[in-house]
Amino acid sequence: MSTDDLLPTKSSSSSPTPIITDLYTIHHSDSPSTILVTLLLTGDNYGSWSRAVTMALRAKNKLGFVDGSLPIPTEKPDISNWERCNDLVGSWILNSVSPEIRPSILYAETAAQIWTGLKDRFSQSNAPKIYQLKQSISSLKQESMSVSLYFTQLKSLWDELGSIIHITPCICGNAKSIIDQQNQDRSMEFLQGLHDRFSAIRSQILLMEPFPSIQRIYNLVRQEEKQQEINILTTPTVDAAALQASKPPFRP
Repeated sequence: MSTDDLLPTKSSSSSPTPIITDLYTIHHSDSPSTILVTLLLTGDNYGSWSRAVTMALRAKNKLGFVDGSLPIPTEKPDISNWERCNDLVGSWILNSVSPEIRPSILYAETAAQIWTGLKDRFSQSNAPKIYQLKQSISSLKQESMSVSLYFTQLKSLWDELGSIIHITPCICGNAKSIIDQQNQDRSMEFLQGLHDRFSAIRSQILLMEPFPSIQRIYNLVRQEEKQQEINILTTPTVDAAALQASKPPFRP
C-alpha cells in the first residue's frame, strides 16, 4: 500500500451540497418579536410590502417557509425543527402587518398559508394601483427639486410599478423590444417633468441618434445642472459703490 492510499481523497465537486439543516438555523438575534420591515401592510401597499418582506426573509434564509419550496418534512427529528422555524416566520409576518389585518391571519396553520392568503386578498386589485402609479408618474414635476431628488422620486414609482407589471422572459427577442420601449417611455417621462431651465438640453437629447438610455440622460441633465450652478456663482455682482456713484446728485 502506498502513502497516497492513506491520504484523504478530494471530492470531485467544487462546491458543497447544500445542507437542509442550514435552513433550520436560527440566529441568536432572531426572536418572535423581530420586526422584519418597518413598512406595515395596510392593504394598498401590498406590492412594496411583499417585496420588502421577501428580501428580509431571503436574507435570513427563511424564504422557503413562505414560497412553498420547503414543505414540512416527513422524518421525526426534522419535523420539530421545521415547526419551530415555521412559527418563527409566521410571527415575523404577524409583526409586519397592521393591527387591523393581524387577527385575520392569526390562526393560519403555516407561514405559507399566511403568505398565500395575504397575496390572494391584496394582490387582486392591480388595475386601480397601476392607474394610481401611472397617474403619479405623469403628474410628477421637478419644480424646485434638485435633479437627483426628482429622479429618485420618479424611479421609486417606476420600481413599484415594475413590481406589479412583470415582463415574461422569452427567447424570441420580443421581450428585449418591450424592455427597450419601456426604457424609452421612462426617459420621456423624466424629460417631460424637468424644469423649463433644462429646455435646451432636453431638445438636444431628443435629437440624439440612437436615443440614449435613461441613465445617460440623467447624467447629461445632472451635468447641465452643475454648469448652471457654476454660472450663477461666477456671475459678477454689481458693485454697490459704483451703483451709488452712477446716481445723479441730489438737488434740494
